[in-house]
Amino acid sequence: MIGRGSGGPTGQWERGDGSERFRWIERPFSWSIPLGRLAGIEVRMHLLLPLFIGVELLRSWLGNTALGPTPTAMALGFLVLSVLLHEFGHAFACRWVGGRCNEILLWPLGGLAACSPPPGWQRRLVVHLGGPAVNLAILLMAAAALAASGYSLRVAIPNPLDPVTGFTIAGGGGWAAAVHLLAWVNSVLLAINLVPLPPLDGGAAVEAIALRRRTTAEAVILAARVGYVAAIGLAVVGLLADQLVLLVLAAVGALWCHQRCQQIRHAEAMGEAEEGSFLERLERSRQRDEAEEREAAREEASRLREEREQAERQAEVDRVLDKIRREGLDRLTAAERRVLERETRRQRDGKR
Repeated sequence: MIGRGSGGPTGQWERGDGSERFRWIERPFSWSIPLGRLAGIEVRMHLLLPLFIGVELLRSWLGNTALGPTPTAMALGFLVLSVLLHEFGHAFACRWVGGRCNEILLWPLGGLAACSPPPGWQRRLVVHLGGPAVNLAILLMAAAALAASGYSLRVAIPNPLDPVTGFTIAGGGGWAAAVHLLAWVNSVLLAINLVPLPPLDGGAAVEAIALRRRTTAEAVILAARVGYVAAIGLAVVGLLADQLVLLVLAAVGALWCHQRCQQIRHAEAMGEAEEGSFLERLERSRQRDEAEEREAAREEASRLREEREQAERQAEVDRVLDKIRREGLDRLTAAERRVLERETRRQRDGKR
């Protein structure tokens, strides 16, 4: 979930001792401003995002980026839009499986959707893959548009590590170059988010799949171990391609995996004996959530069955009443008279 406290860099400082005065510094996710609401979801932008955009534009103006100022500005615009759509993909996927999502935060490392999916590894997997699915759809539509206009696959399906070649072949300007940049941005987002490295979507998907046959703690540990391997691979690619951002992402992911493992193991060692270890309480919580979900599913199935039976009874009563209007009461069969008597008793009992 996205944490937001009172105050902030532009808000009023809290009074009290010195530790209270700068309390907003301890809540970095609160450094954001609202952009509006869409489909009941509040969209906020972290204050570091416009700073990041400004730095990238300055670097392009100084000639320190692969693309010039105009293509860089266009790519940054596509990046913000694609990340926003990516997070809405998570949000709508969460709502589709019966969960809640009411807030999205855009920040320099991508986006965060405050999703609360219901229990069940399948539902969690759907939510985690909802974002990359949006990027894949955008990439395929852009590629189809370029391919239909006669451009080669090198332009239609860009290399995530090379934004220049396809852009140059597309003419370096015009609609084709713009569509190529849109495809390139989404290819980067898709490739990065499918890396099985927590907290990326690929790592979260591994954890969700692991929940099929493992406890929650075991799934977290397994996802972290897969994440370590993915971090090494990502670092190697970053070194070979001279991409500093991949090295930073690999380091952040490896640190994330290490911290999650340490938190679980430390909590297990410090767990109270009378309540069981942290891992046991965590697993009991998951089992309780799944039991509540099964009970809710049974109640929903019972409600739907009752509604269906009621609709069938009403249809039969309507048919009998229609026959009375057309042919008269004397033409009813014994079975039809029983239907009419049951409905009469039901209505009479319901009024008491």
